[in-house]
Amino acid sequence: MKARVLFAAFAAFALMAACTPDPQPKPDEFKAALNVSGVTGNTINVPAAGKDVTFKVAANISWSVANTAAWITVEPASNENANKETVETTVTVKVAANESEEAREAALTISADGIDPVAVTVKQAGVEKPEVILEVFDVDAFEAIADFALELPGMNAAASFTIHATASWAATTPEWLTIEPASWEFDGENDLVNVSVVATAAEAARTGELKLAADGKELAIAVSQAAAPTIGIAAAEADYPYSQIAFTITPAAESDWYAYIYAPKATADQMGVQGLCDYMLTNRNKYLASYSAEVILNALCYQGANTYVESDMKEQTTYTVVACGLAYDEANNVFVQSTLGASVEITTTTAPVASEAYLAFLGDFKGTVYDYFGKADADFTFTIEPFGINETYLVGSADDIISPVGSDGTYDRYVAYFDEENNAILFDAVTESDLGAYWNFNGIGTCQVILCAFYYQANEDITYWGLQMGSDGNTLSAFASPAVPDGDALLFGGNLITAAGEDTGYAYGYGIVESDFVRVEEAASALSVKNDIVDCAQKNLKALKARKAVK
Repeated sequence: MKARVLFAAFAAFALMAACTPDPQPKPDEFKAALNVSGVTGNTINVPAAGKDVTFKVAANISWSVANTAAWITVEPASNENANKETVETTVTVKVAANESEEAREAALTISADGIDPVAVTVKQAGVEKPEVILEVFDVDAFEAIADFALELPGMNAAASFTIHATASWAATTPEWLTIEPASWEFDGENDLVNVSVVATAAEAARTGELKLAADGKELAIAVSQAAAPTIGIAAAEADYPYSQIAFTITPAAESDWYAYIYAPKATADQMGVQGLCDYMLTNRNKYLASYSAEVILNALCYQGANTYVESDMKEQTTYTVVACGLAYDEANNVFVQSTLGASVEITTTTAPVASEAYLAFLGDFKGTVYDYFGKADADFTFTIEPFGINETYLVGSADDIISPVGSDGTYDRYVAYFDEENNAILFDAVTESDLGAYWNFNGIGTCQVILCAFYYQANEDITYWGLQMGSDGNTLSAFASPAVPDGDALLFGGNLITAAGEDTGYAYGYGIVESDFVRVEEAASALSVKNDIVDCAQKNLKALKARKAVK
């Protein structure tokens, strides 16, 4: 009974449900959508050269692309969508060339209202860095030089070569080596540069390394230098150690040319050995404007081992003598140093006390002479100075009648010998000539000057000529031994600079002695002008001109 009741109730409920009408359907709700396609992993990879890349944006709403990179252009950068229908748009990303070696990247952000933004990363590679070239280059063969090395001489060590580089470089060298240029900037086009290196003189053989560094690459060049030739110099014994210095010079090779110079120690210390060598070179090179290299070598330089004596020194004074080898560089018309400089210090001693007989000849004397050819009278003054005390004198004149005077006031002086027994001054080395007899004197240093005393008729018996002190102690008479023959005229002369001498060189003037030479209180002009530094070879050039005039 219960079961029937339940069944009936259920059936009634089902009937009611079946008769209830269906509810009205709701319109579809709108859903914003944005989709980016065509980009793997949301990343765009672009080469350094740049590229245009596309991807697609499908969206049913408006969208825009945010771009903060100046090297990227996005077209289109946005799209308006008002009807809410899905629209697919092709977006072009234009990436400019990257001129840097550094890679770069930027983010493009695609945004729309009500939806999460989509980020696309653009990555661009940098310019590929080329391999740096840094090498020594043979321009003639147009190829690199493998295992290039420099072998330099000990003196005048210089070399040049070409560097091929595709990057800027800077050089480092041993302290004894310099390079020019020491650095170089690559302009992107010119990749060849000539460089030169110079090494100081080496007392001993040595090696080093020249390095060029360019953008992480290094070029190492081995450098070796031989020992420089040397010249020898040593003190020697002087006859008059209080007024002379003597020294022996031995060249590096017997045929080598060399020169020497001397100065008081203080001056030499200030200039240094090399400074004095440079001084010598300067003196010889300045004469190249007027004389050939051959003339200068023969007049101002020396060969072979020799002992030299320099006179007219101050007593109790230390002198430094410097010598060095010289060579003529014909290609560049210049004299260069061919050996290291060498030096020796020599100190003069205290002069002895002069005898009264020796002192009696010292002083200034004046006499009348006349030009044998021009017949013009002239007063001639000369000075007798002490030299080898009690043995020798220096005799010279500031008058240009006989002894030429330089623009600096220096003059030629000659060594004469004291003959105490005959109370006379002797000039030796008399030689016969067509006109009579003449003699040569060695002046100060090694300056060879010809001073002449002639008999108009030759006298084969002449051995010397001189000046004899009169009994009054104030008069000097010219004399010869044996006595001057009756009727012969004694001519007195020497080097003469004429008015035209500046252009034509030296001429010879002769004078007939008409009177004795009388002692005077003062000389005609200042006689002694002496530089601290004495390069005696300069006087040799003057002597060379005199000898040339004789020929």
